[in-house]
Amino acid sequence: SCGGLAYSDTIADVVSRIDSVRVFGRAGFYNSLATLLSLAYSTLVFRAVPYTEAYRVVYATAVASGAASSALLLSLWKTVVREPVKITLRDVAVRFRSVVSDDRVRSYMVFIASYTFSVNLVTAVWNYYLITVFKGDEVWISVNNIANTLATITGNYVVSRLHYKLNPRRVLVT
Repeated sequence: SCGGLAYSDTIADVVSRIDSVRVFGRAGFYNSLATLLSLAYSTLVFRAVPYTEAYRVVYATAVASGAASSALLLSLWKTVVREPVKITLRDVAVRFRSVVSDDRVRSYMVFIASYTFSVNLVTAVWNYYLITVFKGDEVWISVNNIANTLATITGNYVVSRLHYKLNPRRVLVT
């Protein structure tokens, strides 16, 4: 959730409004592709290696890809040039309090926290049922997630094409 907000906020700040649809579409495609590839990889690992070792391999791969992603992001650091600003912990706390004191922001934060909690709770219960009631294993769950990801990619493609064909009027909701 935080990563999605960070990249969408970055795109909104850096990319022109005209190019934003194309860039957001490409970012969504790459995100879906990465999800699909990671699920396919983990499925292959769980089929090829006993479960205890498979978890180690998959988690080690996740840590390695996270480190590689961090290195890539650090290499891009120099493309954004700003004057350094000295910020103290007190400055952060004061700014945080001023932002959180706004009722709309506080309501939004409660909504996001509640939504995240409710989604994660349902996901945990669903995985429990997949394993205990339906006797599913990690491979079965991964294949199910791959099918879900493919359906999401297809749905996003169809909806975006339909959006362009309908050419809806832009409306600002406040």
